[in-house]
Amino acid sequence: MIGINEGPGRKKGVCGLQTGRGVKRKLAAVLAAALLLPAGTVLAEGTDDLEDSLVLPGVDSQEIQEKIDDVSVLKGVKVNGNTAADPDAEGSDANDTAALEVLPGVTVDVPVKSLEQAQLMRSIFTGPRLEIGATNPQVASLQSRLMELEYFENDEVTNFYGPVTEFSVELFQRCHDLQVDGIAGEETLKLLYSDEAKMYTIYPGNIGLDVKNMQLRLKELGYFKGTATGRYGDETEKAVRSFQKVNGLFVDAKMGTQSRDVLFSPNAKAAPKPKPATPSNGSSGYSGGSGAEGLVSVALGQLGDRYVWGATGPRSFDCSGLVYYSLNHSGVRVSRFNAAGFSQVSSWQRVGSVGALRRGDLIFFKSDRSSRVSHTGIYLGGGQFVHASSSRGRVVIGAFGPYWRRNFVCGRRVF
Repeated sequence: MIGINEGPGRKKGVCGLQTGRGVKRKLAAVLAAALLLPAGTVLAEGTDDLEDSLVLPGVDSQEIQEKIDDVSVLKGVKVNGNTAADPDAEGSDANDTAALEVLPGVTVDVPVKSLEQAQLMRSIFTGPRLEIGATNPQVASLQSRLMELEYFENDEVTNFYGPVTEFSVELFQRCHDLQVDGIAGEETLKLLYSDEAKMYTIYPGNIGLDVKNMQLRLKELGYFKGTATGRYGDETEKAVRSFQKVNGLFVDAKMGTQSRDVLFSPNAKAAPKPKPATPSNGSSGYSGGSGAEGLVSVALGQLGDRYVWGATGPRSFDCSGLVYYSLNHSGVRVSRFNAAGFSQVSSWQRVGSVGALRRGDLIFFKSDRSSRVSHTGIYLGGGQFVHASSSRGRVVIGAFGPYWRRNFVCGRRVF
């Protein structure tokens, strides 16, 4: 439902906008003007009623109309002589709304999700470009949406558009056959915030580090016999299909959430006649000793190393890559799992609360939008943990603030 609120001390009419019957039909048009026109644009004087049209002086109405038609939250809005559709049909069941001031003293309550999308689209028309190096409040919303679709590893969001955000956008663009440039431009944002946006999936023909890690794990399980090149070709597709069949998954050669979570878990079934293989993940030979202190020592030795999606060291890591590296360099031989996979190792004692954690325990988190385990780290004690942070772009020491406490799932005690 879209409603109107008047600021204190304001007259009911603003540029002819009346708060009487039928006003909700006009607010979509006002919202369009607020989002798409440069700051300081004034509506034409003498517009007694917006029921029939919205006059936008000094702009190309056809160009504005095309932009409006491309934004789902503004669907149905018409300019220059056309009627504005009733926005009540959009978002009427939304429970969470936020106020947006569209004219001095007049605010419009819109669904929060629609507001986030609208603000992002406005940044394309009137704000700075969303690209690497940019600092923009809209980046946090962008990261949140990418996390929801699993292109961005779960972490606290920031306003900075760094290399990790750029790479996540590139993954999204690759998955949707867009130009892969890492820039969250108009076409990318429209698709990202639409119902057509797909969850992160690795497809035949893709090239990247994520493909290489998939090949390495398939090789460890005996499905893939070739060299892990990072190119998803015919041999890799045959291996993925075989893996999916043996593990009771839908056989389509697409490595989506379900297939990835099985592949990078202790529950993955090896090929009927597995070929022994040692994962070639680039060990530096560093060893911090055994036991919990050895594990912590190895992890702390990586502080400051870069965050890179899918990396397992020795100079760059993602969150599960850091745990994998630290375990293997402290006397625990373990396969390359993802965060969800490490959380399922039943031979390690499960720790159900933050208060029961001990130094050296592995810790696991979900996100605000999903119950799926999507981040991991190593507990240091005193409410602190070491982890490879996607939002900060490196291995850092974090603290159990509100975000991590409410998203804590469990710990696993290896030693």
